Amino acid sequence: MRNQHTSFESLSTKHTKSLHKVKRRGYDLRRVIAVDDNPEKYARSYGNLVTVAPYLGSLEDDELHYLKRYLEELIRQPNVRSVEKRAWRRRLEHADRGRLASTEKMP
Repeated sequence: MRNQHTSFESLSTKHTKSLHKVKRRGYDLRRVIAVDDNPEKYARSYGNLVTVAPYLGSLEDDELHYLKRYLEELIRQPNVRSVEKRAWRRRLEHADRGRLASTEKMP
């Protein structure tokens, strides 16, 4: 009898989402955004991905508020794939703190 060894990695299925069907239906991928809390799912389309924090049920969760603002910025871009989207939320929060600091200094 042979010793059969099966690794956990071979048992787990890594499902990635493709934008191939979206493109085939005539959508320009330079104008398509995918939103997900798992960047591994869009490993082949990372230029289209905006990664969000997972929703854990907190009443204080404000991720969608920030996401809406960010998507409103992205819509003005001719090619969303070329825009750096990592740390998008941190940049918005930083801009908010800068605006708050400048309004506090006003007489």
